[in-house]
Amino acid sequence: MHFHSHEITSLTAASRKALRLYEDRGLLTAIGRDSNGWRIYTAEHLLRVATIKFLQESGLTLDDIATVLADSQTSQPWELAEQRLKARIAEAQEKLAVLHELKNMRIHDTDLPLYAPDVSALINMMIARRYPAQMAHRSGRILQFLKITLAPAQWQTIRQLAEQEITNIDDDVIVLAQEFLDLADLPADSEQVGTWRDKALAYVQTHPGTVHTDFISLGVEQTMDATLTDLWTDGLSPAQLRASAIFD
Repeated sequence: MHFHSHEITSLTAASRKALRLYEDRGLLTAIGRDSNGWRIYTAEHLLRVATIKFLQESGLTLDDIATVLADSQTSQPWELAEQRLKARIAEAQEKLAVLHELKNMRIHDTDLPLYAPDVSALINMMIARRYPAQMAHRSGRILQFLKITLAPAQWQTIRQLAEQEITNIDDDVIVLAQEFLDLADLPADSEQVGTWRDKALAYVQTHPGTVHTDFISLGVEQTMDATLTDLWTDGLSPAQLRASAIFD
């Protein structure tokens, strides 16, 4: 039985680029060609591609996989694949448990034990600097989401940046935050909303880099923007949404 590239990719979900990489690394050998010059694969190649892809998804590197394919008698790489897959499952279960807790968080809660300790520490730092507690907890929800979803090294970068910004927070930011809370019960087209927007814009323009106007500046993938925005806007009044649109 013979297969062409598109059949192999369809059956295994491995891309053509992956097939070329496997060939370059010597994981797939003796690829034949038909009379038209198209690559042809055998049933053995199909099995090898499926095996390589499974082991990659289990956490093995291509070097590990080369060892597996080169020596069918060795068990260590297979054990390594099992260990890495179990570790991924455990990590996913931990994140799922935290996400279930995160769903139940409420912005107006005064005691939120669901926050991770380092996130709680950041929230307490903000409150200690007289930043309004409600706004601090809103930021905490975003920080908690980032801690759950980012790799540890990325999260540490975010945490250190947050600590720096909280340490350097000035009175103007605190006043802006307090005034933002006062907008909650106002009509969206009220004069106070326009006044707050003007003040906030003036602050951003005179303090570049102090207020982040998007999450890209934090080194967060753009695919997270929508979720992070939802976390921020959940529970805001129409007036506050109109006021905060300046930071979109």
